[in-house]
Amino acid sequence: MTFLDILPTDTAQQKLDKHCQWHIHSILVEKYFPLFRSKLGEPPSKFRLVPEKTSYSTAQAMYAKASIIDGNIEALADLLKQSSIVDMKIFTKYMVFIHGDLGTMEKIDTILQSQWIEEGNLEHMHYFLAIPGLFHVHMACINAISRIHASVESCSDPSGLYKKLTLLNPNDTAKLNKKIPPFRIMNDSIGYITHMAILDMWAKNIGGDLEKYVKSEPSWDDIEKHSKVIASEYFVTKEVGGNQRQNKDMDQQKNNQILFNQDAMYYQILVHAMNNGMVDIMADSLSFWVPIFQGCGKFKYTSYLANFLYKLKHYPEPLR
Repeated sequence: MTFLDILPTDTAQQKLDKHCQWHIHSILVEKYFPLFRSKLGEPPSKFRLVPEKTSYSTAQAMYAKASIIDGNIEALADLLKQSSIVDMKIFTKYMVFIHGDLGTMEKIDTILQSQWIEEGNLEHMHYFLAIPGLFHVHMACINAISRIHASVESCSDPSGLYKKLTLLNPNDTAKLNKKIPPFRIMNDSIGYITHMAILDMWAKNIGGDLEKYVKSEPSWDDIEKHSKVIASEYFVTKEVGGNQRQNKDMDQQKNNQILFNQDAMYYQILVHAMNNGMVDIMADSLSFWVPIFQGCGKFKYTSYLANFLYKLKHYPEPLR
């Protein structure tokens, strides 16, 4: 398995580009052109789950050590009994999804490998299918952005992410200096900073005066044209060669901003897809986070997501 087996296809890249343009559209429309909301629509998705109310059932307390493999096996067996999956023989016809944080998934994978030697269908546990808990991936993405763009080395950058975070959260500097800053502060701040960055790029692209552009009452086609230019110039990283890195005239601040814009946009696309049940977009977005996790030192997430995405492409059609 290589990165080529994981990264999205050209078709998937085109869909993500359209999602990027949609977010650029959306922020301008919501703030300045509410009459264009009907034209905004929704970004493309070929596999979208229909929203439905989730029902919960309270489980009885159980004596099982979640820190060891045997304890997890006991917990799974107990939950199967309490849910009537065993009595109704559901496991003989359907797959049972399990999700959780990375530590839980590692234990589940170990359990599934160790249970292959069992002969009984129930004990074999081949009906369990482990999938990553998307909220935990959500938090890992925030941590990756923090490591890359708000590290200690970048604190002196007056236009860097860390400086913007301290301006937005002046009373939480001590929390921002932690190895892992609080999720809620980072999530809200990055969303706001991305929002303002997009409006700033709009202002630059139309000549600097956004209010004047709004008063000119542009057509929808004109807004679409500008959004494509903004996506291409400010949200797509260009290859930087060794000679360019040594070039003193290179605008390093702009390059750093584009790098942040791209990572923040992929984060916004992933979160929007999660909140709206766009399964195909989630899978394509996760593919881009694998090399990002690799680059910032989150090797366990890199390995787990890479294996999951590789298996996802080779599952039988009903499970994809």
